[in-house]
Amino acid sequence: MNRPVVAGVDGSPSSLAAADLAAATAVARSRPLLLVHGYLHPLGYGVPLNPYDLGVPAPTEEAEKMLERVAADLADRHPGLRVQARQVAGGPGAALVEESRRAELVVVGSRGVGGFAGLLLGSVGGQLAQHGHCPVLVVRPAEEPIPVGGPVVVGVDGSDSAAYAVELAADEADRRDAELALVHVRSPEQGAVAP
Repeated sequence: MNRPVVAGVDGSPSSLAAADLAAATAVARSRPLLLVHGYLHPLGYGVPLNPYDLGVPAPTEEAEKMLERVAADLADRHPGLRVQARQVAGGPGAALVEESRRAELVVVGSRGVGGFAGLLLGSVGGQLAQHGHCPVLVVRPAEEPIPVGGPVVVGVDGSDSAAYAVELAADEADRRDAELALVHVRSPEQGAVAP
């Protein structure tokens, strides 16, 4: 099965940076790229008096054009990229969590169009980190880069899920020809001094 690299796109600079990294990753892994735009009903999170009157909201033409532009730009800049795009009814977090069931990797920006400027991790990235079914990569915008030449760091706690995370991190470190750093954090015992 050729699981795609999935990128959440809402047109924000952060999501465009994420889509660009997702495209490069898809080409490097010989995977297709799927651009996903999750959208809510125009009423947003509000609940109408009779929700059955609304039905499933339709994709917007504006978002469709944005996705087409992003897909064409990425295909031009990343030779060999196979890219598809689609809008999904539902919030962006829920849509991407569902897409993660069939993905090799999900890539999102650290803040989307609805993000608060002071947050390090947007709500969509947080939802994916907690509920995603595959590895998740959260990308910072170009004006706030994080160095990428360092080690791949993974938290360990002795659990089965941590062991799986170590496998994925080791694979990523191998792909990047980088060191792998295992980190375990514990609370200092009462009376003990933390090193």
